[in-house]
Amino acid sequence: MFKAVFKLARPLNVLITILSVWIAAYLANPSSGWFWVGLASLAAAFIAAGANTINDYYDVEADRINKPQRPLPAGEISASRAFGTAWIEFIVGILLGFLVSVEIGLITLVIAALLFWYSYSLKKTGLSGNMLVSFICGFTFIYGALVAGNIREGYFPAIFAVLFHLGREILKAMQDIPGDVSRGIRTFPLKWGRGSALRLLRGLFSLLAVFTFIPFAIHWYSLNYFLIVLMGIYPVLLITAFNLKKDDSPRRIGFFSNLIKADMVIGLIALYFK
Repeated sequence: MFKAVFKLARPLNVLITILSVWIAAYLANPSSGWFWVGLASLAAAFIAAGANTINDYYDVEADRINKPQRPLPAGEISASRAFGTAWIEFIVGILLGFLVSVEIGLITLVIAALLFWYSYSLKKTGLSGNMLVSFICGFTFIYGALVAGNIREGYFPAIFAVLFHLGREILKAMQDIPGDVSRGIRTFPLKWGRGSALRLLRGLFSLLAVFTFIPFAIHWYSLNYFLIVLMGIYPVLLITAFNLKKDDSPRRIGFFSNLIKADMVIGLIALYFK
């Protein structure tokens, strides 16, 4: 069962959440109280794990088609245990947030509620659900900077993260079309077509390229940051945006979705050297 719980949490996503909080705190104040930053990042990790678990709980029927290897459709864990696990993860995350401060605790409470709402119903609405998830991913940097006492340093990373995640959300929606059709979920690609989804993806990635250049152009971020972005981020955005026109099969989209997720780590490295 532990292995199934671990897989439901999506450990790479949780790790990216933890790193995002730490990087944001480091940018905000390199000499901040790292015990409290660690506690806040642990709170965010549990909230992320709960969100991923509850998402799989409500997505189980679609995943029988899209991702039959996931723990729930594969029968590695029961639906009731997955649901209970998600609630435990949410509660632990919220309690850890309140240990940091009342403000951080209230933030974790609101974020957990929004993520539950997304999985329960908002996901079915398509783009608005994608936008909420992307906003929350971006807010992780505001959260980390807030813990360190300098929210201003979280602004640019938050914008990067929103655009990065929204682009990936569109990719995942394209990949999950077969299962979403079976559940009656009207995602952006199903409402407007694959061509429109690709154009939106390219627009988002173009905006991301512009916004990642701005802090370097105004001498806020260093040359080291920009070189990492230039060599590690831009090529992946370009390849992803223009390589799905001829082949947008779920398997190929899945490859590029994972590539974008890996590229988020490169983005965190770039921010560290800003």
